[in-house]
Amino acid sequence: MRSLLIVSFLAFTSPLLSQQTDQKKAKDDSLKPAVHQWSKLEAKKEDNRIRRQILDGSTTSLSNLEIHASTLEPGDSPHPPHKHDDIEELIIITEGTVKITIGADSKVLGKGSIAFAMPGDEHGIENVGKTRVTYYI
Repeated sequence: MRSLLIVSFLAFTSPLLSQQTDQKKAKDDSLKPAVHQWSKLEAKKEDNRIRRQILDGSTTSLSNLEIHASTLEPGDSPHPPHKHDDIEELIIITEGTVKITIGADSKVLGKGSIAFAMPGDEHGIENVGKTRVTYYI
C-alpha cells in the first residue's frame, strides 16, 4: 500500500514539478520569440565593418546565443584572426566573396556558403571580392 501511495504521489506531482521547471526556464530565458527585419536593424559603423546586432541572450538550451550581421567593403577584415576559448562560430555568407581561414586551412567562399569554427580554433575572415560582403555570425 505504501508503494502505491508513493507512485500515486509521484504521478500527481511529476507534471506539476515539470510545469514549474518549464516556467522557471521561461523566466530565465532572456530571448523572446521575435521577427527581425533587416531594414529595422540598427547599423553601427565600427572600424572596418557595419554591424547589425540581431540577438544576444540565453535560451532554454543555450546559456548564450548571439547573432549579428557584418558588412565589409572589398579588401577589409573586421579584425585580425583570433580565437575564443568557449565559443563556437557559425558564419553564413549572404552576399559577396570572402576568404575564411580556420587554423591553417583557408577557403574562398561565396553567397550561401557556411563555415564553422570550434572553441580554440584561430579564425579570420576577409572580403576578397570586388563588392561588399555581408555575413551572419
